[in-house]
Amino acid sequence: MKNNKKLKITVQLNHPGNEKLYKGEKTEGFCIVNNQIIREWNTDPVHYRKFLRHKGIYISNLDDENPKEANLLFWGEWEGYSKFFPIQNRKEEPRGIHEPFHATKFIGTQNTDPYVFGDCFKYAICSQTGIMTKLDRGSLILFGTARKDGFYLDTVFVVKCCVPAKKVKEKYQGLYSKTYIQETLKRLGDVYLGDNISEKNRIYHSRTWFDNKKYFSFVPCQIDKE
Repeated sequence: MKNNKKLKITVQLNHPGNEKLYKGEKTEGFCIVNNQIIREWNTDPVHYRKFLRHKGIYISNLDDENPKEANLLFWGEWEGYSKFFPIQNRKEEPRGIHEPFHATKFIGTQNTDPYVFGDCFKYAICSQTGIMTKLDRGSLILFGTARKDGFYLDTVFVVKCCVPAKKVKEKYQGLYSKTYIQETLKRLGDVYLGDNISEKNRIYHSRTWFDNKKYFSFVPCQIDKE
C-alpha cells in the first residue's frame, strides 16, 4: 500500500552556487552585442548562480505595512540570457551584476529552478526525490550554497501549494507565464510537458507576504542605489 502522506518539514537544499567567471571578450558563454556584454543561455553541464539586479518589492522589517518597489540586488538562479556588468578590480564574489532578460533565439539546455520571479516563487525539479515530492503546506526549503565557511542562503521558500505533474500538462498554459514555460518547464524534458509525465514531481508554489505577513517566502536582498 502506497504511503501518500504529505510531510511538513524544514530542509536545507544545497544547489550549485559558483559564478560563471568572465575573463574577457573570448570567454565561452559570453558575447558582445552593441558594446554590451551578454551572458548567454547556459549550456554547460552544471548550474550557476548570478548576482542579479531586477525590479521587485521589498520590506525592511516585519512591521512594514506597505511594501516598496525598487531595483533589488540578490543572489539567485537565472540560466537564460542576462546583461552582464563587471565590477572592476574585484577579486571576490560577486564579480559582476546580471540583469536577466528572456530571449529564445538560441535556447540553452539548463533550466531556472527555483524560479523567484512573477507573482510567487516556483520550485519544480532540483533534488526533488523522496520526501521532497511530498511536502505539505508550510514546509520550509532553504536554498543556498554550502561552503567550507558555512551555508550561503539565497532563497527562503515556504510552500503554499503544489501542482502535480499531470495537472501541469493539462493546465500549464493558463497557470504559468510564457517566460516560465520556456525558461523552466520546456527545459525539463518529459517531466511535465512530454509524453512520459512524471508520477511524482510537482511544482511547488510559494507562500508570499500577501498570504501571511509573519511566515512567507523571500530572497535576502539589498536596494540598488545606482
